[in-house]
Amino acid sequence: MAYAGNGHIDLLYTAPGLQRSGVATRLYQQAEKQLRGQALFTEASLVAKPFFLRQGFQVAEVQWVERQGVVLQRFLMRKPVL
Repeated sequence: MAYAGNGHIDLLYTAPGLQRSGVATRLYQQAEKQLRGQALFTEASLVAKPFFLRQGFQVAEVQWVERQGVVLQRFLMRKPVL
């Protein structure tokens, strides 16, 4: 997991064998404690979007980005100050 002091959640990954085991939730909860008092935001993939919705984020904007010639949809998501 990577995040910045300004509330930006840059990335959050778990090994494929650990998906749906609570590892990502525990990692996120620790980051949220560190970022208390910040409005949180992330650019979530289509796969990550449901996870962040469960954590209380809301979609602020749908974005399209190109990576190595492939256009991908992502979601700017925000969570209010805690």
